[in-house]
Amino acid sequence: MGDTNDYAFETVRREIRHHIGEKIGKSTVENFYYGRGNPKFNTVMSIMRWVESKEVASSVNNNNNASSANNNNENNMG
Repeated sequence: MGDTNDYAFETVRREIRHHIGEKIGKSTVENFYYGRGNPKFNTVMSIMRWVESKEVASSVNNNNNASSANNNNENNMG
């Protein structure tokens, strides 16, 4: 379980750096996840922007999947 969490925290750290451009440590992500300490405002904002980017990407994917399903249904009916 520890290796899985370690991988997840590292992945989040890398994605925040890549998408948001903010440097953030793996231990910072871990502490935020577990509610340890008192994170800096900038850290919270970076994580929130990352979560928001994930939600937007998920929403776009869901809309594309729904659109594809509708197109498939229309093609199968015709």
